[in-house]
This record gives sequence, C-alpha cells and structure tokens, in this order.
Amino acid sequence: MTFNHYYRPGFGAWWLALAITAVVPAEMHWVMTGELTFPGKWYAFLGRPVSRWVLARLAKIYGFTTMPPMPPRQIP
Repeated sequence: MTFNHYYRPGFGAWWLALAITAVVPAEMHWVMTGELTFPGKWYAFLGRPVSRWVLARLAKIYGFTTMPPMPPRQIP
C-alpha cells in the first residue's frame, strides 16, 4: 500500500499513517525521511543535524526505514 502526504492547517500527514496502521489488518513497514532540510531558514545549519539524529533514533525504535531528504540537501 502506498499513499502520498496530504496536509492542511489543522491536519498533519501523520494522521494518515496512524489511521492506515490502525485499519489495515497486516504488518505495516513504514519509510520515513532521514533528515529535515529547512530550505531557506536561518536555523537550517542546526536543524538538519538535530533532525538527522532524532529521526534516526525514531526509525530505530519503531523499525522504520529512512530515505534521503526531500528536497535534497545542498552540497556546498
């Protein structure tokens, strides 16, 4: 099963993942981003490594697979 993110103010994409996991009577394996990139934000230099650390630990705890960030990280 594959679904795409749907987001609007007051409704986060994680609700879809929670609902699908609750309703589908099969083992689910989720893929998540491995980093948040914060494009154009002044705090990106700190947010990227912190998000990488936090998301790696969440993926390990819950058995998720991480993928490269989107949009891709800028290489200097």
